[in-house]
Amino acid sequence: MSSASVGTASLSRRPIHVSAVADSVLIRRWGVPDAGSTSATGALVLNRSPDHGTEVLLANVIIQESPGERTPLCLSEVPYGNRLLRFREPLTLQPKFDESEGLYTVENELLGILVFAYSRAALVDELYEEIWVLWDEYACERDENLAASALDLKRQLLDALEEVESAEG
Repeated sequence: MSSASVGTASLSRRPIHVSAVADSVLIRRWGVPDAGSTSATGALVLNRSPDHGTEVLLANVIIQESPGERTPLCLSEVPYGNRLLRFREPLTLQPKFDESEGLYTVENELLGILVFAYSRAALVDELYEEIWVLWDEYACERDENLAASALDLKRQLLDALEEVESAEG
């Protein structure tokens, strides 16, 4: 396997190592500040089209993560469809890995977050979903419908997050 970095790659039908490309995708998609232990393999394909000229496409990409990777997750935004939550200050969470169960977990008691999954990618998806559930069920609920502990959680969520207009919507 030959190596490729952002901006340089040779065209071939052989699989190439594309960890630099995978790192930039991981940073944008999953908020991974240092994806050095995550790599991807794929193939560069030359696609000639009369309408679009010649394009170089990356195909058959497989992202591989190191087992038990514990790089902190840093979240500044949480997208969901055409909605977007933005943290007022980025939230950094430290995943834990239970080797006996093969499970990643992450929690933040202040915001009521506790999620677990069998991969980091799934952990981030679960984390996004959990934050949206908390937002919709507590932050958006009328005060008179919430118990005292739920009101505390609502205040913490409103202090930490804001719903903003999505660039897509």
